[in-house]
Amino acid sequence: MEVTVTTFLFASLIFLTLRSIYRLWYHPLSHIPGPPLAAITHLYEAYHDIVRGGLYVWEIEKMHDKYGPVVRFNPREVHIRDPYYFNTIYCASSLGKRNKDTGFPGVHSVRNSLLTTLTHQKHRQRRALLETVMAPPSVKIWEPTIREHIAILMKRFSEAPSGIVDLNAAFAALTADTVGRFLTGESLGALNAPGFKNDMHEGSKSGAAGIHVLRLFPAVAGVLSCIPLSVLRFLGLPLGQWLEFLAVCGESARKALKESKETTNAKGQETETKNAPAKRSFYAALIAGSTSDEEQTIARLQEEAMVFLLAGNHTTAGVMTLAAYHLALMPEITTTLRKELATLPVPANQASWKELQELPYLTGVVKEALRLSQGASLRSARISPDRDLVCNGIVLPAGTPLSQQTVFVNMDPEIFPNPQCFDPTRWGKPAPDGKGLDTYLASFGKGTRNCIGKSLASAIMFLTLAALVPEFDLTLAKGTKIDLMRWRDMGTPFPMDLNNQEVKVHVAQAPASS
Repeated sequence: MEVTVTTFLFASLIFLTLRSIYRLWYHPLSHIPGPPLAAITHLYEAYHDIVRGGLYVWEIEKMHDKYGPVVRFNPREVHIRDPYYFNTIYCASSLGKRNKDTGFPGVHSVRNSLLTTLTHQKHRQRRALLETVMAPPSVKIWEPTIREHIAILMKRFSEAPSGIVDLNAAFAALTADTVGRFLTGESLGALNAPGFKNDMHEGSKSGAAGIHVLRLFPAVAGVLSCIPLSVLRFLGLPLGQWLEFLAVCGESARKALKESKETTNAKGQETETKNAPAKRSFYAALIAGSTSDEEQTIARLQEEAMVFLLAGNHTTAGVMTLAAYHLALMPEITTTLRKELATLPVPANQASWKELQELPYLTGVVKEALRLSQGASLRSARISPDRDLVCNGIVLPAGTPLSQQTVFVNMDPEIFPNPQCFDPTRWGKPAPDGKGLDTYLASFGKGTRNCIGKSLASAIMFLTLAALVPEFDLTLAKGTKIDLMRWRDMGTPFPMDLNNQEVKVHVAQAPASS
């Protein structure tokens, strides 16, 4: 036994040594600058993202400061810090194919969603189907439903105990109920819950702690999926709540499939029933538009819905929290917004999403909140499968996972002077290259895989601000502060103090306009 153990250890040492030599000097990426330790092992990345908690983004920033705009930050991936190259990595179909990297979280455990679809062609097929229900004309149909939920939120603001509201919880409840209703036809009930209690949001916050484990050790998700939910809950594992959401989404998917069959006659034509309006939901549209049985499975529907709920809830709520935080921090923004909203031909809370998008200052507020919130901050690598790329004179071989985190575009001081400042007026000015600043707003992503839910998110943000600003004055509660320059990357930006994620404000009825 002793000989066997010694032999194993010696063989392992030889293997690791040879692999390190290969990765440093013979790997296709060996010519790309970066820390040698990062090129040798993923454990360097794991230490900063798992042990230290989502801080590798700032180590990558240090790498760029030392090595330049192109760095090899782990054995197989390259990161680029060049905002003018962002649209090459995340490009339109006309500029080339882009596959998703297998290292993206969920690729191995949530295989059926649009977000985790690997190949360019398969993604294109799935996206074409979903765009019919996520496009602006479809979202416009849901404006009355969005307003219903906003009205509930405004009522809760006016009834807030001691006039204090946690913006994070409030906006997470709004997005959870709205997105849930959009997806399945049913609200999650978070807006009416005491303290805006929202299990999905809490699960996504606690589960975010495991996102880097899933990314670097994908087999963990497979192991956890085999453990009963009751055991995961007992152990207090955050991923247990995510799996519980998956089960809830699965039940909604079964219901949607059943209703679809009940409202379709033997000839495959829809019949008029009392349930017909539910066919306008995301689920119903996905089922009705699918041309293959593969796209109508329970797994496909439940995973798609879970990803939309988790991704859309935290990011959209984060943008609105940041916008409202700055309304409280900078009262002059509220004053300017009220003057602009007063120019509408109807009360602001009755204006359409389209009308609100035509207001330049309100649009600037939304875009600044999007920029500073970063959207999905996690690296989402793309692969050019059939063509080498070149950046800063460095050849990036075909098949290499390439990424650029949104923060390095959204906070670039050349494109956005004083990037930490919340300045809604900057959006009326061009970028240094003469292009509109929208070209460099990275929060929704770019190219063929940009955020498919951006129209729904935009409608929620515009309509909510139009209702909130004229009705309430916001002031920051004692101790409330958001650090825009230093945060943890947990898929979206999280505060350095993970035990203090509340953003509290005092809410008071605005004085009647004269």
